[in-house]
Amino acid sequence: MGQSMQFYACPESTVEQLEEVDLDDFHDLIDEIQTGNFCPEYAWNILFFLLDAMGETHFDDDEFQILDEEGEICDNPDCVLEGEPLENGPDFCQLLDADSVGYAAAVLKTFTVEHLRKRFDSDCYKEAVSKGDIYRHSHEFEEVAAAYLEMREFFMKAAERGDVVVYYFI
Repeated sequence: MGQSMQFYACPESTVEQLEEVDLDDFHDLIDEIQTGNFCPEYAWNILFFLLDAMGETHFDDDEFQILDEEGEICDNPDCVLEGEPLENGPDFCQLLDADSVGYAAAVLKTFTVEHLRKRFDSDCYKEAVSKGDIYRHSHEFEEVAAAYLEMREFFMKAAERGDVVVYYFI
């Protein structure tokens, strides 16, 4: 059995509580204060690879560039994983502050399902699958796309509320 990733949106006013709670009480506190969550189960590995957030594979070629409404090149949407460590949380627990959540939401808004499809169909992705770099690579594109749209909606709502995001593996 593999890992799954958990994302929780929490009010910015609760950051101090998150930084001070004991690990034994961490999950109870998250359940109490969260304003939303996103738990992509096993598709997370594929999703984050395609967002260019995993390992050494990068989608830097022109065909994979993402342009904003003004035609400027955007950052890759790997910013969803650019948090700061939350030392007292579970393994690999990270915290994205409200500004980072807003930035991630803006970047994800420019990254369409069509961009995701292009990366899913790419030689780069196929090579990662054949090398075994992506766990449970049997997911169909529609499942990965649905997880992506759910994640994008999660970040958009969290940004609208001014929330921080905590994420970790379970």
